[in-house]
Amino acid sequence: MSETGWRHSLLQRIGRGAGSLAERYPRRYLLVLTGVAVVGYGWLLLFPWLVVAGISGGYDALTGQPAVAWSQLLVWSSVAAGSALVTYRIARFRPALPAGIVLDRKKAPALFELLGELGRHYHRPRIDRVVITGAFALEVVKTPRVALPVWSINTLIIGLPLIQSLSAAQFRCALARRLGQFSKRHNPMG
Repeated sequence: MSETGWRHSLLQRIGRGAGSLAERYPRRYLLVLTGVAVVGYGWLLLFPWLVVAGISGGYDALTGQPAVAWSQLLVWSSVAAGSALVTYRIARFRPALPAGIVLDRKKAPALFELLGELGRHYHRPRIDRVVITGAFALEVVKTPRVALPVWSINTLIIGLPLIQSLSAAQFRCALARRLGQFSKRHNPMG
C-alpha cells in the first residue's frame, strides 16, 4: 500500500468513526465539537495578548535592570514580532466566497425586493449577497466576515440551471421554502 493510500484509508476510518459517534450520541458530539472550536478560537485570541506581553517584556528588559538584558530583549522582541505577524494575518483573513457571479441591489432590484419581502414574512433572515453559480442549487450560506466567526453575512446561492428550469411562481415558492428553513435556525423555540 502506498504512503498516500494508508493515509487516505486512515482518514476514512476516522471519518466513519466520527460519523457513527455523531449518529449515536448527537448531543455529546455537538458538545465536543463546540469545545474543540472554542479552544481553537481561544488559541487565535491568544496572539494579540502575546503582542502586548512581548512589548511589555521588552520594555522591562530595557528598563528593569541596571544593564540591558539583551537575551531577554531578543526573546521578547521575537515573541512580539511573531505574534504581531500572526495577529495581522488573522485580521486580514477573508473567507472565500462561493464561486460565481455576485449580484448586488443595483443589478437585481426585483430579486432583492422579493428577498426583503420574504425576510419580513419570516422575521429573521436577511440576505446580504446573492451569488449565481453553475450548479443546480438554492442555498443560504453564512459566510464569516473575519477569521473569528463573531459576525457573518448571509449569502444566497442560486444555481443558473435552477432558474432556467423553474417558472417565476415555482422559483418564488422554492425561495420562500429555503428562507423559511433558514429562519428556523434562528428560532429560539426550535
